[in-house]
Amino acid sequence: MSVPSRHILIIDDDQMLTSFVNEYLSEGGYISHVASSAAAALQMVALQKIDLVVLDLGLPDEDGLVLLRRWQKNLTIPIFVVSARDDAETRVAALEMGAADYLVKPFNPREFMLRLANLLPSADRAAAPNVQDVALSNDPALSIDLYHRTVTYGDDQQLVLTRAEFDVLACLANQPGRAVSRDELLDASHFQGETVNASSLGVLIHRIRKKLGSIVGSQELIATVSGVGYRLLPVVEK
Repeated sequence: MSVPSRHILIIDDDQMLTSFVNEYLSEGGYISHVASSAAAALQMVALQKIDLVVLDLGLPDEDGLVLLRRWQKNLTIPIFVVSARDDAETRVAALEMGAADYLVKPFNPREFMLRLANLLPSADRAAAPNVQDVALSNDPALSIDLYHRTVTYGDDQQLVLTRAEFDVLACLANQPGRAVSRDELLDASHFQGETVNASSLGVLIHRIRKKLGSIVGSQELIATVSGVGYRLLPVVEK
């Protein structure tokens, strides 16, 4: 039996961002609604069945923390705060007021979707494909955890990657064997804030190859696709 589509309310006055998030939610099978102010959000929650709220804190008519405090006692659905405010005091305050999770803008869309899915009932997660843990090769000991943002190998050891390195590797791991364009990889690395441009992408790939090479040796995991970008390859068994 399939799980009914979940209704997600996005509370944000940034039209470009809400359009971007709407697209990802639609591709993920969700039904999204948008409120550009606290007043509109209160009306939407009163009139429409909502399963999860994505809340920005910088609203034009009321601070998002005030709205969160107002909902603290009478709203039982998860509230996922997504805000440009990255100070620890604000994050802690939001969580103390009942926020189920907190993600700082700009964000990786894949991470956003995974965190959102983990806030919904377990039936939704069971019905969705398992996209959290992805193998990086045919060696089961080497894998990438997209939600916790870790790469593990051997006896639960972790490979140290920068934010941009992880995002590029995750983008390749999500599409094994496919040639991923440079533009797509640049888009994937952009959201975590580390400056990456067309000229530095090659340097970034070189760093990832070197770090993976410390685990798999001389066997290549990332191949260059001339005129396109890069492709993740499996380790060749001897």
